[in-house]
Amino acid sequence: MAAVYTDFTSLVQSFQGNLAPALVYEQEGAPKSISYDELYNKIHQCREYTPGDVQILVTHPAPETIIRILAAVCSGCDLILCDEKVPEEITSSLKDRIQSSHAGMPARQEGRLYFFTSGTSQRSRSVVLTPQSLLLSTAGGQAMLPCSEKDRILCILPLSHVFGFVCGMLWGFYGGAQVAVDRGARHLMDDCLFYKPTILPCVPTIIQALLRFNMLNPELKTVLVGAAPCPASIVHQLQDKKIQVYLGYGLTETSSGIAISQDQENPSLLYPCPGASLRIEPDGEISVVTRALMQGYFGEPDPTVEEPDPDHPGQTVRRLFTGDLGSLDDQGRLTITGRKKDILVLPDGTKVFCPEYEEALSETLGTSELAIAQKNGRPVLIIESSVEADVVLLAVTQFNRDRARGLQIAEVIYTNEALPRTAVGKLRRWQLQQWIDDGAPARRMRDTFYSTTSEHDQMLREQWI
Repeated sequence: MAAVYTDFTSLVQSFQGNLAPALVYEQEGAPKSISYDELYNKIHQCREYTPGDVQILVTHPAPETIIRILAAVCSGCDLILCDEKVPEEITSSLKDRIQSSHAGMPARQEGRLYFFTSGTSQRSRSVVLTPQSLLLSTAGGQAMLPCSEKDRILCILPLSHVFGFVCGMLWGFYGGAQVAVDRGARHLMDDCLFYKPTILPCVPTIIQALLRFNMLNPELKTVLVGAAPCPASIVHQLQDKKIQVYLGYGLTETSSGIAISQDQENPSLLYPCPGASLRIEPDGEISVVTRALMQGYFGEPDPTVEEPDPDHPGQTVRRLFTGDLGSLDDQGRLTITGRKKDILVLPDGTKVFCPEYEEALSETLGTSELAIAQKNGRPVLIIESSVEADVVLLAVTQFNRDRARGLQIAEVIYTNEALPRTAVGKLRRWQLQQWIDDGAPARRMRDTFYSTTSEHDQMLREQWI
């Protein structure tokens, strides 16, 4: 029977005496490995953390980062994980507030980990996760999609992202596999050929680029795609290469995955992981009860709802409303259909599903740098300024002809900059909407956004406004 780990200390303890490779990294242009036993010793030799302390760790890709994470948590030190894009004033302020909350409290046996949410529908928040929640999530994933000492997992995603942390690192250690540490952004396209992984956890944008440039190694047998919707075309391309494709669904708040595909004939049908109970609410929102649920958002009210535990009379469980939309079939398989925040609710109650508009316009205009937002109760299009205004306005005019007046795009706003996105390419809709609500293009974003104002453009606009 496979071992079950509920804390990092017992997981690290299991490394002792295991001479199999644990970490693989680059040294002088060639792959070099550290055994599990060597990793155990390096973790115990790391003395820079003390119980009750709070540290900020920028997760650069290196064996030292993984060693420091495990050493800190096992020492009882809380860790704020981030990448170099997170402003120092945000992480420093969070550290000070966490330290203040520790005042007068005994140090915990193991530290907690603080991850930032992606911030698609609102400003990023700090999610408090425990070693137990992260390992419960890992165990659930291992039960659905096992890895072993025969596998090499390429950790190509940042460890500050819970998907990368669990599926790029913990999953490998849990199953005794090799974890290959990526060599940074400049090697994103050739790390597969360098490390020759058998398993690759990744996001759709990365796997799409690797396929486009034929940079997948022949040893690769499994790809786990998560963090964003994966187009069917990518699934088919991978399967044509005899690679098994698994799609995962989870949130930072659930310590990563809560559902994963099992059927290669239809990977879009997701099966709940052990310990995760899914429900579809009346408005189509997915809610979940899981043992791997977060402690909460640091410094904010608990967003979960307590309800009676059906399996344990007299006890309660915490239910999280995910903000995602989906459906469950008669076999309990989950299909993701979108995000609640991807829907604009107009003043008359009419709903606009933004991705549907964006997909249709992207195909017509040949660019994915566009988004739908709401202004004065009407849908508006935000698009990169390199696209010719006449082309855009013609496309929008044709697009509007098939829609009722209230659902038509009422204005086009051009931008000179890339649209704000998360690390995995999701639009930060809250930020786009804030730009609109703040008076773009007239006020704060006047140097970035500008509306069509030429006489010819105005004439075309008047045909459909």
